[in-house]
Amino acid sequence: MLLVSSKFANERVTIEDSSPESMARIRLTFDKGKVISEEPASTVFFLGGG
Repeated sequence: MLLVSSKFANERVTIEDSSPESMARIRLTFDKGKVISEEPASTVFFLGGG
């Protein structure tokens, strides 16, 4: 996530992963550092900082 908010802050970035419990696909799409979509809709993610 650090790259999304720094090096790629002005880009559209898609991160794909899978759930360790169900192996279901998880996809987050960011545009200019902000989340614009998540799949599935029930995806929970935490943005940190500090």
